[in-house]
Amino acid sequence: MNREEEAFLIAIREDPDDTGKRLIFADWLEENARSDNDYAARAEFIRVQCELARMDRKDPHLADKSYTLQKQFAAEYKEFEKDGIKILRWERGFPMEIQINGSRTRPEYKLTGPPEHESIPTEKLVSAFERICNIAPIKCVKISGDFCDNQLTALGQSDTWLKIKSMTTYSHNQAILFQSDKLKNVEHINLLLSGYSVDDIGVDTEAGLQAIARNPHLRNLKTLDCSEHDTLDRAFSRTYRTAIESIATSPNLPKLQNIILNQAHCSAAFLGRVKAALAGRHRGQQ
Repeated sequence: MNREEEAFLIAIREDPDDTGKRLIFADWLEENARSDNDYAARAEFIRVQCELARMDRKDPHLADKSYTLQKQFAAEYKEFEKDGIKILRWERGFPMEIQINGSRTRPEYKLTGPPEHESIPTEKLVSAFERICNIAPIKCVKISGDFCDNQLTALGQSDTWLKIKSMTTYSHNQAILFQSDKLKNVEHINLLLSGYSVDDIGVDTEAGLQAIARNPHLRNLKTLDCSEHDTLDRAFSRTYRTAIESIATSPNLPKLQNIILNQAHCSAAFLGRVKAALAGRHRGQQ
């Protein structure tokens, strides 16, 4: 990679929402395409995905072309999977969402041998997270699977979180991550039910909610999505409702505008209290 190409990539990572920078980079790639590089295909990929991103209705031909080119460039990130990182979504020619898992399938796994999964060393997990966010404009992170407490603690201490705008969590000890002081730029959290047992699911999810309410570094949080909390009565206990109301009234979350709940599992009185708390917060800021 030459300095000019690196400068383009840095500019895109620093301002991932700017489509113009990506299209200018595509022009540069096309101008510098040769038979011994993949610049022409990469330029086409960026332009195709930028075009798809602006369409209300996707063009099937462009979508097929995007899928074909994506498979070609996805191979560059395959190495991260052994260290718990998987690309979930691409946007305008680059990966934009990753999944982090604290364990992996043993390559030598057999039915009669050791357990199917093994924990990924903490240092490798954190290093992989930081490396992929240093080479791609990642905005969204999904925490999913089995994690040791020390893995989530170490992940939460990484400055790489300062680049992240959206996070989804599905881990029984997710409250550890929500205590991080590096979540200053997170605007959206999708909190999925988590736990090893029926009782754990409610307890762990409530602990995650309370950690969000208490974290003053989540000051840019705008939306909390709990809409998938609909499978177990335990998740809608009194303590769960109290945790949701704690978030709605928390002074640590001044920009919070929406708490998305599964209304079929919430009483009208409870929904009314949450809406009133959010409305009161907004009136106080005006």
